[in-house]
Formats: sequence, C-alpha cells, structure tokens
Amino acid sequence: MPSENVYSIVQKKEGFPYQGFAWNLFYPTKKSEITIDGVNILVENVTSDEIRLRVG
Repeated sequence: MPSENVYSIVQKKEGFPYQGFAWNLFYPTKKSEITIDGVNILVENVTSDEIRLRVG
C-alpha cells in the first residue's frame, strides 16, 4: 500500500498477445465501492497484506 490511507489496484489491458499496458488506480481505504471499466466492485477489507474484493 502506498500509505495507510490509500491502496492501489493495477488495471491491465491487452491489445494483442505480448502487447498491452497497465496503470495503477489509487483509492482511499475508507471507500467501500469502486467501479473499474464499468464493473462495480465491493471492497470488503483492506490491510497492508491483503485487499479483499467482491465483484457483483
């Protein structure tokens, strides 16, 4: 985690095999719902060792 109050998730896109790009998305640890590429994600728990997510 970048800090105690922020965590990051890497989003990766692939255009062709062995080609693509990725970037870090930063969120506050207190945010419980995020949307990535139109997908709603529930953040269940964030610790320095684990980020637990639920898609739905």
